[in-house]
Amino acid sequence: MRFFTTCVWFLLAVSLIAAQTGRPAMMLTTTAWPDGGDIPLRYTQAASRPISPGFKWTNPPAGTASFVFLMRDLNAAGRAESNDDIQWVIWNIPAAAFGLAENMPAGDRLPSGSRQIGRTGPIYSGPDAPVDGPQHHYVFELFALDAKPEIEAAGVFEAMKGHILGKATWAGLFRRPH
Repeated sequence: MRFFTTCVWFLLAVSLIAAQTGRPAMMLTTTAWPDGGDIPLRYTQAASRPISPGFKWTNPPAGTASFVFLMRDLNAAGRAESNDDIQWVIWNIPAAAFGLAENMPAGDRLPSGSRQIGRTGPIYSGPDAPVDGPQHHYVFELFALDAKPEIEAAGVFEAMKGHILGKATWAGLFRRPH
């Protein structure tokens, strides 16, 4: 809960800074589905082998040294300190990057030098909301950092503290079909 609350307050602060400087806010987009729309099955565990969606971003804040990208299921409580479930994290994305390709490869270290971890290992596994119950809300978040911390997966969120320059989000909905 603490991390989520910090992110909400930070997003408000970033919005105020962007409004004061006249600089456009960092934006995250995908052509895979509309923001807040249904996530296509090919990007979910309903597919025989899910692939990661491609994302693009624009307007990173001045001073960005690296990015952190993550996917969260807001409807799954899986951690004692959070009301949601972090499902995929990519960190140490180079500052020169302006997106993630569709169908990211598996592996702890990506060709760009970035690192990744997912719920089932160093790979994107996709949304997996159950058949019964409501659609789950998935949020994809991009954080611009003023540092490039060389850390292991367990230290990503701690290393982000005090280094976040900007944040952008994209949302999607998913429930496994019958």
